[in-house]
Amino acid sequence: MKEKDLYRKTSLNEVKIISEKVPGFKSVAIGAFLLRGARDEDEELSGITHFIEHMIFKGTKKRSSYEISKEIEDRGGIIDAFTAKEMMAVYSKILGENLEIATDVIGDLFSNPLFKEEDVEKEKNVVLEEYKEFLDDPEEVMNSLVYEALFPFHPLAKEILGKEDTIKNFKREKVLNYYEKIYKPENLIIIGVGDIEHEKFIEEVEKNFIFKKSGEVPERNYFPFKKPTIKYKVYPHLNQIQCTIAFRTFGFKDKRRYHLMVSNSVIGGNMSSRLFQKLREEKGIVYTISSFVDFHSDTGIFGISFSTSPKNLKETIKAIQREIKNLKEKGLSEEEIERAKSFSLGHLAISLEDTGTRLVRLANLEIYLNEYLSIEEVINEIKNMKLKDVNETLNEIINEERKGISASLPSEEYLDILNFKLT
Repeated sequence: MKEKDLYRKTSLNEVKIISEKVPGFKSVAIGAFLLRGARDEDEELSGITHFIEHMIFKGTKKRSSYEISKEIEDRGGIIDAFTAKEMMAVYSKILGENLEIATDVIGDLFSNPLFKEEDVEKEKNVVLEEYKEFLDDPEEVMNSLVYEALFPFHPLAKEILGKEDTIKNFKREKVLNYYEKIYKPENLIIIGVGDIEHEKFIEEVEKNFIFKKSGEVPERNYFPFKKPTIKYKVYPHLNQIQCTIAFRTFGFKDKRRYHLMVSNSVIGGNMSSRLFQKLREEKGIVYTISSFVDFHSDTGIFGISFSTSPKNLKETIKAIQREIKNLKEKGLSEEEIERAKSFSLGHLAISLEDTGTRLVRLANLEIYLNEYLSIEEVINEIKNMKLKDVNETLNEIINEERKGISASLPSEEYLDILNFKLT
């Protein structure tokens, strides 16, 4: 990508706008990222950002809920949204010729939501149904509990959906007040990727994103982390145990994130990885086993997730212990790190064929680094990675003091097995 195809600008209304023109693409992905999420909510407002995500789709001054989706879908596009620990976003993928329409719709969602009292009451029931569905899914609960295990009594431990009692207590005034508090130009990043012209994009953003108030956004509070622990939920009729063994890492700003992202593929991220080959292919004691990395502004997660029958739990834990011990004592080999680099470079190239992936990449760079890193810079970081440095990072992160465990279990009798030490 030529440097002239990437533009970063602060608009007249103080919104950060980024666009990346990708030659040959006929579609465009547009995303508006509001830089507040679940970790920023007070306890009595837990889940309110996710609730707002729902509510802005219920209708605006210009469009009904039906018309919001219809305008995009009638042109072959999609529109969706998500809430995370540190952000809430609305995005659309559509043909480039329909850029104006997509920007208009997304701007309308943010600028003119109605938050009707009857819609608030109705949507509370919808979100409560979503919450009940979440509680009935052992894997989803395990994935959520890993944050409570790694970050006990910390804002990052807050469930994105909130709690049943907080959801029930949402009122129109409370929701509207919180939205007006966080929806400010300084707190928004708008990105377009694909078949896009930057000046036209700026024009559409400035026309369609309207703000009632400017001014300072309350700063995010950062708190020290306590020692990780074990968190679990019992499902009496569960046939398989769902478990994640996770380690607290550094945040996105730390360049050592590349060490974990690259080495992840040979530890457990791929079918040819150590964990998959040893536990599934050789021993046949699990169906699902993988490793993953996830980063936030001030910390991150390196985790190993698996599901297995209760009768295989002890053997599974012992096998993982052996792999962790081997990783800490011997590290990755030169051959493994070269394989990992090759995979990462190939995967990066393939991912760039998708506007959605490019959109998220630019969002992460702007949100966490406040700068742009070219693809060439990322490639060089991967190519120049030294085995010694990678193994030092792994040895530091895979540490008992950083370890937390989350699980969905049929009984508490399995806790003794899960409450293991690395050595």
